[in-house]
Amino acid sequence: MASGRMLADGRRLYDMADPVFQAECTRAKVLMQALNGAPAGDYAGQGRLLRELVGSIGENVMVGQGFLCNLGYNIHLGDRFYANANVTLLDLGEIRFGKNCMVGPNAALYAVEHELLPAGRNDSAYGVPITVEDDVWIGGSAVVLGGVRIGRGAVIAAGAVVTKDVPAMTVAAGNPARVVRRLTERA
Repeated sequence: MASGRMLADGRRLYDMADPVFQAECTRAKVLMQALNGAPAGDYAGQGRLLRELVGSIGENVMVGQGFLCNLGYNIHLGDRFYANANVTLLDLGEIRFGKNCMVGPNAALYAVEHELLPAGRNDSAYGVPITVEDDVWIGGSAVVLGGVRIGRGAVIAAGAVVTKDVPAMTVAAGNPARVVRRLTERA
């Protein structure tokens, strides 16, 4: 797998008309449809489908219904990862979660960029990685853009739009998100 070509700046360029890219997207759609339609309580079946969809997966991973992605194989889920309903991971770039991460409902991580000028916007896309370190909580309806690293233990408030790195053990909120407090052992 892995259509597209790596650029010198670390982004991956995808040609949207490339039949290989389109086949990879179709494969992910078929697996997402099966995953999202799996019977409630069929954790073994859901786990099997998720392992087939994503690039790597830890132990005790759960995703809610309405899970969406582009390719799947650029997603790496650590141990005890939990995604609530309607989480979107646009993974043209790698999206890597550490262990003990939670993602709230309707949250989205966009590891993708397009050309700003209209001339090339619909022809190609760039994968831009996102890293989420251990023990991170991303609140409902938050958005994380490509190129971002969220540090260990950080909390992203509901509705935040994360456009730059978030330091470890902080709470980031707003649009664009900014650090609003530091976390200590006594929260």
